[in-house]
Amino acid sequence: SVLQVLTQAQQDISHIPQLLARAIPSASTFFINFTIMRICLTQTMELINLGAVCFYIMGKFQTQSPREVDESKNPGRLMYGDILSRTLLVFLIGATYAVLAPLILPFITLFFAASLFVWKYQLSYVYISEMDTGGLFWFVCFRRIMFSTIFAQVTAFGLFSLKGSLLSIVMVPLPFITMWVTGSLTSKYERKATYLSLDEAIRADIIVRANEISPQEESPPALEEFAPMYLQPLLMIPPLFPRLTEQFRTDNKKSPEDETRREAEVLSDLADNEGTIDEAVDENSPLLRAGEA
Repeated sequence: SVLQVLTQAQQDISHIPQLLARAIPSASTFFINFTIMRICLTQTMELINLGAVCFYIMGKFQTQSPREVDESKNPGRLMYGDILSRTLLVFLIGATYAVLAPLILPFITLFFAASLFVWKYQLSYVYISEMDTGGLFWFVCFRRIMFSTIFAQVTAFGLFSLKGSLLSIVMVPLPFITMWVTGSLTSKYERKATYLSLDEAIRADIIVRANEISPQEESPPALEEFAPMYLQPLLMIPPLFPRLTEQFRTDNKKSPEDETRREAEVLSDLADNEGTIDEAVDENSPLLRAGEA
């Protein structure tokens, strides 16, 4: 059992690879069934999205205002931490049992193929993006994937050592090589992804000085005015909202009072079924931006 393995590991940590090699293969059938359940149940329920469907059906009888109708269609917030942990668990199982029980590999492949289809559709057409990390989330996934790889390598080393195979000698440097690759790639790309490059910073300075500094000024503006120019471009772009009531944006060419009055008129017409979506879209002064819909 798990408690027995932990107890023996506390007595002598040098035997951890051998303990893993003895305990993990016996649970291969369980993890194969676990992966099949993930494919048939989790992915299917995600596509059905039963909770959001029930909420929408109840909302048709309880909602009254356009805002309540819109909220009843909201699929909810995507919990990235929950999805990532479940996906990485399946990856860890596949990486560990690739050597111990290769029969699990077709089911692991089927799981990731189904996940690609399901989550590509859900993220493109169902869930609303509420944040953008500018690519920094990749490093979180990368570190955990590499840790799973190291765990699989240590387990394979224990299995080969238990059987007295010479392959255990070949497995010794693999965890250290994996750790070196992880640190090397992280140090090489994480800083570049976090901060703006020097070329882009110089170009930003040129643009700011050309457009914002008048000839009458003897000194440049304060450095605080340059701060927004050094942000990642993706962080400056607002997220896309496919819902109707989130599409209304203020036109910079009009005063806030005029724009608010115009938005109220359009919403009133839509609520009374006197206006259409096409009438709300104006190429010169769009209240509903068709490009973001």
